[in-house]
Amino acid sequence: MMNPNSENDSESNKVDLSPYIQAILERYRPAETDHEATMALTTSDVYRAIKDLNPGLSVQMDDVFDAMLEAGFTFKANGLSSIRFKWLIQER
Repeated sequence: MMNPNSENDSESNKVDLSPYIQAILERYRPAETDHEATMALTTSDVYRAIKDLNPGLSVQMDDVFDAMLEAGFTFKANGLSSIRFKWLIQER
């Protein structure tokens, strides 16, 4: 049986990534298309950058994905020879 509070519990355990997302938004903005994007990053790229800044931060890849999505970044598949999903980012 599913705990009706399990969704609220998982949200309360979510790491606050807003300082890191804010730092990204100061230099970059979400791009709508591949053509607009000056950079494309994987969720792993963003995760590693955050962990490089704060190795002790208890953050999961899902947290990074959710934070980027909530900030308005577009997540798309790109690549000619293989499919790689990346966040489309445009330098300000």
